Amino acid sequence: MKRIGFIVAAVVVILLLIAGVPPSPDTRNAPRFVPGKTQPVGNYTWVHYDWHTVRPFVNDKVWIFGRRNRTNQFNCLYDLRERMILGELTNGGVILSSGDGKKLLIGGRNSPAIELKERVLGLLQKISGGKINLNNNQTESFWVLNLDDNAAKRVGSVSQYTGTSSSWYGSPQLQYGCTRPTTEGGSFALFNFADDSFTRVPLRGQLRGWWDDQNVFLEAENHDFILYDVERRQTTTLFRANEVHEALERWKLPSDPANVVAFANWNGREYDFYLAEKDYERQARKCFLLKIERTTPRPTLKLVSPDFQFAWGGRFNAEGTHFLYQGESGGPGSGGNGAVYLRDLSDNSVRTLVPPDNKGRYAIPRFYGDEVIYFRDRVLWRIGLDGSNNVPLFPTNAPPESQGHEGQ
Repeated sequence: MKRIGFIVAAVVVILLLIAGVPPSPDTRNAPRFVPGKTQPVGNYTWVHYDWHTVRPFVNDKVWIFGRRNRTNQFNCLYDLRERMILGELTNGGVILSSGDGKKLLIGGRNSPAIELKERVLGLLQKISGGKINLNNNQTESFWVLNLDDNAAKRVGSVSQYTGTSSSWYGSPQLQYGCTRPTTEGGSFALFNFADDSFTRVPLRGQLRGWWDDQNVFLEAENHDFILYDVERRQTTTLFRANEVHEALERWKLPSDPANVVAFANWNGREYDFYLAEKDYERQARKCFLLKIERTTPRPTLKLVSPDFQFAWGGRFNAEGTHFLYQGESGGPGSGGNGAVYLRDLSDNSVRTLVPPDNKGRYAIPRFYGDEVIYFRDRVLWRIGLDGSNNVPLFPTNAPPESQGHEGQ
């Protein structure tokens, strides 16, 4: 016990000294973009992208990361239309790109003081055998990189519970981005590309995206759906919980507002918002589906389906006419069979774009215009909505896939 007490005292002194050290101006580990228009060549053994974000493809481009030849890691900007690499990023991963494409918000290296603090805390917990817990959460630091001159600077940081992260939501014109860190229930982080500001908004509720370029869409703790104006710093109510309850009762649907969740879908201009029963995706079951219509003088609720069949990782296309989903080999979220399916919502017919390979992996498909980007054999593939032109995005030694086929 005396030894542990001595260690604790020493660590506290070190942490106090660290707290008094100003952030280092050292930018040797700063993010940097190296432009260069090249074709993907070689053998890519692992290729991926941030598939779970609401809007992964912006202006026909996507940030792709992975490995070449098993050892050489890369993070590049890929032009989906021209099928060319436009350049590579070092020392970080892209969170958001500005609307004009001239700036990037990047998750990058922490300051030396923060890195030292986290190492000291980790060492203390290890030495104590887990008997001492100093709330050793992980810090995520964010940089802004100006692509005109490759100038980079740290703009802020958030604290996340170890092993977790939080989703970022970009406004329609990509001036703003916001996220609610896992350790912060009473505020969310707001970033503005116009002045590179990184601020906290003291507001509770679940972030669900952006209603427009100025208003964040949230589910309040009392189950109202509200908007927060990031310029005026004020909130307005979009739908009160009792309004949602009354609408569901009219349609003779489960009407507890506490069991209703909202999600966003990018339509090419703005985000459409839908309402469904909580855990609709994780349980991959049938439940109601509502859409918020942007009617005047105020939005209204429209019943899309009283018993829509969801699937884990499923997505709507921009027009909301088709539903893209992957095959399951186990329970929802616990194992895929590699298949990709496309459901036409006009008649509920289903086309098998990619047949199962039964390797226990998910295809995680996403719409890209009249194509689908999906994952198989550790690399990304693209296929037409009619099942044609099924090819890998980057060269791979994996065998060519068979063409998709229709099925019911």
